[in-house]
Amino acid sequence: MAKKSFKKNAQNSLGGIHSVLQNTTKQDSPPTVEEKEEKKRPEVGAKSTPKSPPTKRSQASAKKKEDTPASEKGCKEGDTRKTFIIRKELAEKMQDIAYWEPGKLKDHMNAALEAYVKRKWSRKRPKDA
Repeated sequence: MAKKSFKKNAQNSLGGIHSVLQNTTKQDSPPTVEEKEEKKRPEVGAKSTPKSPPTKRSQASAKKKEDTPASEKGCKEGDTRKTFIIRKELAEKMQDIAYWEPGKLKDHMNAALEAYVKRKWSRKRPKDA
């Protein structure tokens, strides 16, 4: 009889020898992973709790996020993201400038481009181009 109870306890619980020594049963053992997942899942046909209506602030930020192009997401107001291929020597020199001068590389690139545009260019593209 003792062998049967040992096998029964060993099969029913996850605790191994410790649970056999304490003479525990499956009902006393902690819930299994499957039982935990069943508790998390809502019942079929069960109503979910209603969400609070969105506030004006969240509506405005959601609208703003929808209207912004992908190249401006994550950027500050007035900034955009562009990718340029430049010579390695120029990239190294710009990184050197950013290392030795206060400010970010982005700030130094903006200053360099602004100086070039100010000195070199005055015409705008046509509207349809």
